[in-house]
Amino acid sequence: MTPDEGTLLSKTLYSGSSLVNVGNGTLLPMSNFGNLKLGTSSRPLCLRSVLHVPQLHHNLMSSVKQVCRDNNFNVTFNDSCVRSKDNTMGKVLLQESSVGNIYPIHITSSHTPANVAVREPGDVWHQRLGHCGASFLNCLRKFNLIQLNSKFDNKCMACRLSKSHRLLFE
Repeated sequence: MTPDEGTLLSKTLYSGSSLVNVGNGTLLPMSNFGNLKLGTSSRPLCLRSVLHVPQLHHNLMSSVKQVCRDNNFNVTFNDSCVRSKDNTMGKVLLQESSVGNIYPIHITSSHTPANVAVREPGDVWHQRLGHCGASFLNCLRKFNLIQLNSKFDNKCMACRLSKSHRLLFE
């Protein structure tokens, strides 16, 4: 769980009614869920189904087993630190010192946001991206990866010709 929505690589709006019960008994609402990556010295660790809970004060990890299974590594806790080690290479991926009774893991974003180009007509993006369909363009627009200044109506002559079984009559 994270209070920082910006750390999620891909996010989906949470529309359920479940609440998160934290240590002091408070029930907190969830806003989104998605994936995030923890940057390590050798490779990023993927955390799946991370809940975005804006009212949290700290990041909380509750399913260490799932994280270990998804990323093929193991975690060791001792009185002074937490350490994760890659099962295939044997290399330490992450090591953090404990603070009191807490093992804080500092999340640094391992992805760089892409630059968004100037607004272009849907036809231009359609051609730039290999004649992709309208649903793909809408998905890219939804995640602010492209900006469209007009609706894409798919009147591309190359696509129409490639889908036809006969030459067009003109």
